Amino acid sequence: MELLILAHAPNRVLEQGFLAAVAELQLKATILTDCVREHIVRAKDSPLYGEAELAECDVFNPLAVARFVAVHGKRFSGVVAADSVLHASAAICAAYLGLPGPAWRSALRHDQRLDAVHSPRQQRRIIDCTEPANALGADWFPATVQALEGGAGTGGALVRNAAELQQQLVQLRHGYALVEKYREDEEVYALDALATAEGFTVLGGSRIEFDRDGVRTKRVRSFMQRPPRCDELLLQLLANNLGSGRHHIEYGVSSAGVRIREIHNGLHDDESELALDDQLDGKLFVEVVRASIGAPVKTLHLLHIDARQAAALEAAA
Repeated sequence: MELLILAHAPNRVLEQGFLAAVAELQLKATILTDCVREHIVRAKDSPLYGEAELAECDVFNPLAVARFVAVHGKRFSGVVAADSVLHASAAICAAYLGLPGPAWRSALRHDQRLDAVHSPRQQRRIIDCTEPANALGADWFPATVQALEGGAGTGGALVRNAAELQQQLVQLRHGYALVEKYREDEEVYALDALATAEGFTVLGGSRIEFDRDGVRTKRVRSFMQRPPRCDELLLQLLANNLGSGRHHIEYGVSSAGVRIREIHNGLHDDESELALDDQLDGKLFVEVVRASIGAPVKTLHLLHIDARQAAALEAAA
């Protein structure tokens, strides 16, 4: 069996995550990348590259990947993306090859931002960064603004009026941004799961807090086996055809209910994935690869859980 890994620049998720998992599962692997020279240099100092084949291709273009597979007569058992910006390419390629993977239609929705709470007024809006900030009324503020380019974000910047929003849009200069009404009473959690034909396997969750500064950098406060209101969240996810594989769902709990903030079909970001891998005794990527090739996945349990704290959070929700 052989795994197709779509990669951009060398990173720790590829080396310490996927390549280590491929070795443990005794699979072959092809690393398809648009940065082949960088990977060749890195492979000289990294035994984890092992016997993986390196090949060059415009991995951001699924048609180019499909052409590579056809021309070289390759037969792969699964496709994964080693970089969050390649989720859509991996999903489309998996569908083209008839392999398990995230649903390509949902993977194309930028950053998977959803809102399941019905509100009498709009709570979020995607705007062009060249759009005048005063197009939003005063009732939108305070709000958060976050660039939609470049994959997973950090939580955006907190703005209190149209002038501060305009300053942020000027800094972004181009592309699109998500503007969202800030909710003072909302607590933010993340659910990490693997989806297979048999359903969702919950890997665990975490409480997310933001630095109290203008950047709103995300910080993981604590890990827990099942985050608060997890069952309600899973019911909401049934309405979204996410497909199989790794999913990272961030959601808010407030007086308005349980609100899906964003869904990442695939990896979230390097540090988050490696931190979760440590919490799961180094088996996260093994199970992600299993899911990508259609093999049964095992239930993983988080290490070092503060059971008393987790129970208190669940009871308070």
